[in-house]
Amino acid sequence: MTDDMSTEHASGATKLAAARRRVTRRGVLLAGLILLASLILASLAAVAVIRASASAAQQHLATAQDALTSGDLAQAQSAAAAAQRDVFWLSAAAGSGPVRLLAALPPTSAAVTDLDHMVVAIDRIAEASATAVDAYAAASGRLDGTPAMFADGRVDLARLDAFTTTVDVMAADLSLARAELEKVRPEPEGLESIASARDDALAQLTPLLDTVMRVKALLPLLPDALGATTTRRYLVTMLNEGEMRASGGAPLAVAVATFDKGSLNVPFRGAVAQIPWYGKAAYNGKIVWVGAPKSPWNRSGGQRVDRFASSNFHLDFRSAGFDLAGAWAGGGYDTVDGVIAIDVTALANVLRRTGPIPDSPYGELTADNLGQKLLIDAYRVYADDQTARQTANQIIVASVLERLTNASSALQVVQALGEVAGGRHLQVWLRDPALAEQAHGLGMDGALSDAPADRVGVFSQNGNSSKADLFQKRELSVNATVAVDGSAVVEQRLTIMNAVPKDLFTTERSGYLSTWTDGSWFLVKPEKATSTELVLPPGWSRGRWPGGGAWVDAGRGTLVNRSEGAIAPGGDATLVLRYHLPAGTMTDSSGHLVYRLAADPQPIWGSSVLTVTVHGPSGQRTQQVEALDRPLDLSIPVP
Repeated sequence: MTDDMSTEHASGATKLAAARRRVTRRGVLLAGLILLASLILASLAAVAVIRASASAAQQHLATAQDALTSGDLAQAQSAAAAAQRDVFWLSAAAGSGPVRLLAALPPTSAAVTDLDHMVVAIDRIAEASATAVDAYAAASGRLDGTPAMFADGRVDLARLDAFTTTVDVMAADLSLARAELEKVRPEPEGLESIASARDDALAQLTPLLDTVMRVKALLPLLPDALGATTTRRYLVTMLNEGEMRASGGAPLAVAVATFDKGSLNVPFRGAVAQIPWYGKAAYNGKIVWVGAPKSPWNRSGGQRVDRFASSNFHLDFRSAGFDLAGAWAGGGYDTVDGVIAIDVTALANVLRRTGPIPDSPYGELTADNLGQKLLIDAYRVYADDQTARQTANQIIVASVLERLTNASSALQVVQALGEVAGGRHLQVWLRDPALAEQAHGLGMDGALSDAPADRVGVFSQNGNSSKADLFQKRELSVNATVAVDGSAVVEQRLTIMNAVPKDLFTTERSGYLSTWTDGSWFLVKPEKATSTELVLPPGWSRGRWPGGGAWVDAGRGTLVNRSEGAIAPGGDATLVLRYHLPAGTMTDSSGHLVYRLAADPQPIWGSSVLTVTVHGPSGQRTQQVEALDRPLDLSIPVP
């Protein structure tokens, strides 16, 4: 073989080897691309499962929570179980090989860490939800062989104590869930939907955890409140929204409920007009008692002198409840440890949950006709026999109390009352400071806001014994112009409509059957307000209290003004309040302009609508409309 042939042969071998290497590299590259594609597809599949499972879990958890609120145990159990299945698939997808591989890669590792925090959080929330469902089933006696915690008029104090452990477990699970959610970055990169899922989970978790923590703090106090060591006595007042007081309807019927070692007894109930008052009476059946501290309704020596049915004049139930308890004792009856005020709206919600009262003096009573029957028809059917009307009302009260002491309906009654506490249709005053603090935290004590920025509140006091307040409708508008320095010029405009049906119009200005709205009106203004101007409707006058139309502290830092006037059936009246708020009032900690407004409701039967319009320094405006059926705490960015 010549040298040329050898060289040619070597060159061919080299080319062949190079070609083989190229084929090998292509194969490796192709295999790598196939592997990468497989990893991407597997990762996408895992992410799809994660996204779907997380969304489904949150939906099922919300369903379980709503079902517990409505008392539908079967749906709550089903939804809680479904949420746990969702969490299983979520955890499996998050722990899969492709996702764990993504956790090792710098571009996606942080996103997977966020995902891991989310998985732990949702798992703990699902576990707490299942615990809550089981606890509800056990407490309501709806587990096989398990008696209700409250049955035959008695609370099982031993089981109540054990229930504390269950709540501790729920609190621990939910606290861990919140801690995990807070570790998730607000705007994570890499895996979609983690940020929105985090926000949804926090929105769902925060109120639930707050409630559980408040219940956890309350539970150790309950045994003593239920007579574990000494008999506890509570005054239950039934308020009539047809005849308003500032804190709620007039207390026209009462009952005394006692707890002795958990056993409930109702030794007394009756219509206020039929109750003999044995205490130190003043004149015309009025009672003397020590009034709520700093209340403007007190006399100079701190005493209140009035009828029991007018004892809850104060706007804030923390003071009105104090006065109700004081008036009861001043009338010659035993001192009570608390006052529970329930109005017709609350009773209607009880019927909505537990079913109608089939046989009453007014026929069948339902959630939908209770107001008409109890607040309107009763005063016409028994117009000439008020004793018969009051006796008929006691039959209704007895029916509700029976449902409260019945194991099959007790929890539903409690839940129904809790649902309307936000609108102050259930209000509780407690003598024990620790219990009072918990009632305040749960929003059950009828307290008014102490907001430092802007605030609004409208409260009426019936002055003619009519039941026309039932037809009262209110439209309240707040127009605020906010300046660059955070100051504001505010106008509140209140329109009150006496929306009595035409077939009920009367000419009588006072009495049970009158359909005139006649009495006192109380408006609230912010503490920092200056240059205040109050414009009254034609024919209205500055109230006898406070003198000369002054603004006075109602005893809890609330500045209030009183005016008096009447509205004919079908008529309306408008009050206007204008004032300035100083610089910085509407500037938040970051220097941004935010209009902040707290609005307090009066628990009336009719509707009350709040419209807030905010004008910015450049003339732009934004508007928000709310039903004023609960305390509102609004923060509106200034345009």
